[in-house]
Amino acid sequence: MATGPKEEPVPPVQETSVKRLVVGPLDLRLNSSAVHRLLKMLACAMDHEYQPYYKPQPDPVEVPRAPVSQEEVSVLEEFIPTRLTCLTLQKVTVTLNMAEFNLLHTLIPVIMGQKAPPGPVSVPVFQAMRPLPALRFQVDSVNVEHSVPMFAPELINTVSSLSQPSDNLLHHCYTHCYLKVFGVQAGLTCLDSTGGFLPLSPLIPSFSTALYGKLLQMPQYW
Repeated sequence: MATGPKEEPVPPVQETSVKRLVVGPLDLRLNSSAVHRLLKMLACAMDHEYQPYYKPQPDPVEVPRAPVSQEEVSVLEEFIPTRLTCLTLQKVTVTLNMAEFNLLHTLIPVIMGQKAPPGPVSVPVFQAMRPLPALRFQVDSVNVEHSVPMFAPELINTVSSLSQPSDNLLHHCYTHCYLKVFGVQAGLTCLDSTGGFLPLSPLIPSFSTALYGKLLQMPQYW
């Protein structure tokens, strides 16, 4: 009886997840009104009686692991699936304005949930100041990258059982974060009566920098 050709094993699929988000130009202005709204939202968020949305999960109990075969190690050495998340901000401007009106003695108690003091507030207090000094930060580009192993439990379970894992395997057992900032500068300006800003008087000249950090995945296995 004739038999068909023997089927060859299907090689494992090499997969990688890459997510990229680019935002810009971005103009953020932090003035008195924005500060008051942020403080009110913070006060509302702190004043609650419901259960927290997230509860820390207990660390998983370590179970005895079977010895790792050389074939499994070779497969990992060839390719390890990863998840890469990238966020890029282009042409970012952050402006911190001086307080436009002196109402902190009236607004802070209200924001914190206390009763407003009796008596009307005089109209001249609400008149905006012009020109209004401001501190402005400008950034040409900000790039953030976050890389983690796609199947961390399986990878850590295998690599942590090796007596002398390679540098490549150890590298993929970490969460890696990269921050790159280009063209950072800061200076003083003023908001005029037309709503525009005067030319920047530099305080910090333009510079670029980069930061890197890593965090070991599932440290209880090590």
